Amino acid sequence: MDRKHFIRKSLKYTTLLKSHLKGSLFNSVNFVRIIPTDRCNLNCAYCWQKDDSSDEMSLVAFRNYLDKAIRLDVGLITILGGEPMLWDGIYEAIAACTEKNVLSDMTTNGTLLNRESITMLAESGLDYLNISTDGLKISSVSKKNNLGS
Repeated sequence: MDRKHFIRKSLKYTTLLKSHLKGSLFNSVNFVRIIPTDRCNLNCAYCWQKDDSSDEMSLVAFRNYLDKAIRLDVGLITILGGEPMLWDGIYEAIAACTEKNVLSDMTTNGTLLNRESITMLAESGLDYLNISTDGLKISSVSKKNNLGS
């Protein structure tokens, strides 16, 4: 890890620690979940979130929510969906969190991840990547398990 990366990571974790301490002492918010899109490239039977016709959050709106979260001393922004990798602003949003020293976390179904997208997520400063799976066996309910069949 180079010095610049180490310093950036240290600042992010300092922000999270400050947020956690404030939250413990004053019952305030530590993290925020943001859903910038309800679009998804899968069609799992159980999913209530998917809505391919809904409006997406603009990057300006994301930055406004991020600024409000910072004023509340939030230390972690979690980006969810639908499928957040379908949102055009995903890399810029993660970079905005990095610029503001806020940890970023994203949950994806993983189907759109490849060498290029993972590199871009890393370069944007993503701290945590969660890949949502529904099990190891093929299921008629989940499309996540049927990708290899």
